[in-house]
Amino acid sequence: MIQRSMKAKFVAAAAAILIAVMLITSVTIYFQLAGDIEQSVDENATAFTEDTERYIQEFMEKYDITVDTLAQNPQVENFAAGDDAEDAWQDITSIHEAYMEGDDGIQLMYIGEEDGSFTSTPEIDVPDDFDVRERPWYIEAEENEGATAWTSPYIDIDTGELVITAARTIETGGVKSVDISLNAMVDALESVDIGYEGELALVDDEGLIIAHTDEAQIGEEAAEGSLTAQAAADQEAGSISSGGETAYHRTIDGFDWSIVAHYDDDVLYQELSTIQQTFLVVTFAALAVGMVGAYFAGSRFTRPVREMRNHVRNLAEGNFTEEVPVRSRDEVGELGTALNMMTAQLRELIGSLQRSADNTRSMSEGLSATSEETAATSEDIFNAVQDVAKGSTQQAGAIEDINDKMQQLSASIDQAEKQTADMTDVSGHMREAN
Repeated sequence: MIQRSMKAKFVAAAAAILIAVMLITSVTIYFQLAGDIEQSVDENATAFTEDTERYIQEFMEKYDITVDTLAQNPQVENFAAGDDAEDAWQDITSIHEAYMEGDDGIQLMYIGEEDGSFTSTPEIDVPDDFDVRERPWYIEAEENEGATAWTSPYIDIDTGELVITAARTIETGGVKSVDISLNAMVDALESVDIGYEGELALVDDEGLIIAHTDEAQIGEEAAEGSLTAQAAADQEAGSISSGGETAYHRTIDGFDWSIVAHYDDDVLYQELSTIQQTFLVVTFAALAVGMVGAYFAGSRFTRPVREMRNHVRNLAEGNFTEEVPVRSRDEVGELGTALNMMTAQLRELIGSLQRSADNTRSMSEGLSATSEETAATSEDIFNAVQDVAKGSTQQAGAIEDINDKMQQLSASIDQAEKQTADMTDVSGHMREAN
């Protein structure tokens, strides 16, 4: 019962220490790794949105340069001013065709004049009442004179492609414009793997989804209240989290467009969840191994205690011949040595008591024999006294017989005194022996 209690206490203490150490270690490492993973995810997502912004800026910049170059072209300026307009337009058409052959993204190139007229390459039919001065691209270009104005993306009725218009004022009057298909950019963004099974969206300032990894959402409005809409409405670069989802976002300078990288937290932090599960498995495995080890260690450490317990039981039963095996020099070993010394002293003391008991028994037997002799002598004295009494009452006895009887009586008395002295000596020896 004792050894089980000691072993149980040892195993419980070892398990408690092991659990505490593993718990503290696991929690510390977990939070450290969690911080590192969150920082890594944040850095990667932020870097990706920055790279996407850089790509879009570079994609749009070439068209900005194209519009700026054409707006300052002498032939365009002459055409807008009305100087030899027909010849100038032929030259402009050649320039337009060269640009369009070199870039599939350019769908239409045209000039809107101050009188509201519209001329394009390739030539397209417009309604008779079509007035460029009422068109958004013309109005925005006039409002941003000297800079390229960009319209909101829209779906082209004829091609079904997502199109944006770049427009710039001409110094001699009117506006030079280019319709640009965003399909190439959209296709590029659709094919990008942003990692962690995330989705990428490019949203304009009105909530229209310009590009998305899910093609079905292109050209649709971002759902009101959705994480994508919330992220797009935030003009500052950063991240927002809601409903188990996280969106990293940033605004593209000069366009009021927002890049939104949308992630599911379960996937985003799957690595962290895996690490957490690994820690739990390792902790339970270490606990199991530790408890098994503690059990066997407890058995080994309590073995000397069990042996000493059994030895004490043997002593209680009168067995003083065995000794406790001493296998160590620690406190348990010292206790075993002390117990063996006590056993030896008890064995010596019991032997001494046994010898004293034997001596006492021998002396008692001698005293008993002396007592029997004394009793016999007393009987002889009694008989002699009776004989003397009889002799004194008989007048017929002779004086010599009386003398003989008296001598016998005297001899018996001397013998009785001697035996009494012997009994006194024996009693003295018994007292000394005890």
